[in-house]
Order: sequence, then structure tokens, then C-alpha cells
Amino acid sequence: TWKLTGGLTFQDTDIDGTVTTFPPPFFAPTQTPLQNHLTGTGGYLQSQWSPVERASLINSVRFDHYSDYRDAVTWRQGLSFRLPVTETLLHGSVSRSFAPPSAQDLYFPGANNPNLRAEVALSWEAGVEQDFLDKKLSASATWFQHNYDDFIELDGTFTPQNVPQATAEGVELGLKYAPCDVFTARLS
Repeated sequence: TWKLTGGLTFQDTDIDGTVTTFPPPFFAPTQTPLQNHLTGTGGYLQSQWSPVERASLINSVRFDHYSDYRDAVTWRQGLSFRLPVTETLLHGSVSRSFAPPSAQDLYFPGANNPNLRAEVALSWEAGVEQDFLDKKLSASATWFQHNYDDFIELDGTFTPQNVPQATAEGVELGLKYAPCDVFTARLS
């Protein structure tokens, strides 16, 4: 009735090279050395508990330490419940995320922005899933919304910029067909 999962992560990225630009007025190539070292370490813990047969609670927390950005604590809380008789699965969750810019966004020659701030988002989702044909066919629909601070987006020159606030929302629809134990097809 209870599962506990944990782990550690480590990411190490070296950026070492040169950037060639062609500044006006004569457009003579100029080479600029580019060097940086980015690291990130983290740990996470997730609890999945089924207090009653048809319900599941998911609680997770993650801590990340970045060499070039502030430390971040992120989390996710979720609940699912399978209805009796129809076996319909209802689920919902809310979460907080933190995503530093990628090395490409920071350092890609000609289309970079070393002044980017990390994205932070508060997100939620609610959905339903129903099985058919003795569980060989499954249909699902999930409504989601992400509310970002400092969303990273490419401008008209393909240079990444921070947008102070942004929202992404929509519905994800899915079909899964598993006619036998060794084959599954998915469409979403």
C-alpha cells in the first residue's frame, strides 16, 4: 500500500571553444574564447500511498543545487481514484518546477543570452481515463495549465529571452491499444 522512491542526480557540463562573429563595418571575423563549467546536483524523494483500495496519493519533493543559479526546492502533489463499476480513473495534481536555461540557450554562437534567469512554474492538471474491450483499449483526457515566471522564449532573431509571465494551457487526448501482452500502440 506504500512505495517510497528516492534518488540522487549529478550533471556536469563543460563549455570550451571559440565563438566566431562578423561585426560591422567590415565584417571581418572575430574569434572570442568561450569557457564555462556548469554543475548541478540534486536529490528527490517520492511517496506513493494507497490508503484505500481505489485511491492513491503521490507526494514528492526535490532539492537541486546549481553552480550558476540559486538552489531550488520543487514538489508535486497528486491524487487518483478509480470509480467502482465503470473502473474510470480520475486523477489530478499540482506542482512547482524550476528549470535553469540550457547550455545551448546560454552559449550557442550567434543566438545566446548569458543573462537568462531560470524558469519557475506553478502547474496543475486534472484528467480522466477509461478502459474498454477488456482493458485492451484505453482513452484518456487531461486538462493542464502551467503558469510561468521568467519563461524562456526565442525572439525574432532566435535569441532566447525571459518573458516575465506566461501561461500554457490545453487538453491532452490519448488512445492506447494493447491487443496482446507484447504489443502496445499509443496515439496522443
